[in-house]
Amino acid sequence: QNTGNNRKYALKQIKKAKVLKNKLAEHVVRERAIMDSLNSSFIVNLASSFQDDDNLYMLMQCISGGEFFQYLNDRKKPLGEKEAKFYAACVILGLEYLKERSIAWR
Repeated sequence: QNTGNNRKYALKQIKKAKVLKNKLAEHVVRERAIMDSLNSSFIVNLASSFQDDDNLYMLMQCISGGEFFQYLNDRKKPLGEKEAKFYAACVILGLEYLKERSIAWR
């Protein structure tokens, strides 16, 4: 949490040794570059990135609320039509944003 503006962030830590062992350096560099180029309400945005001797770090916008799959699993009844349309639209808008930038998501 940033004490200056009270914003919360999520920190992704990646061990350099694991990246090198699995030959993922190019993948991690590409991931960071893509995330740095994105700015959408429907995609988790990258705030900053940095490294130390052992790790790479990506500081990202914190989205509270947990995993959507878990939310659906814990519900006693299925989503209503309006809720389902809302969540589907959010996913579609995020995917459209990526498609407009020629970014493939799997």
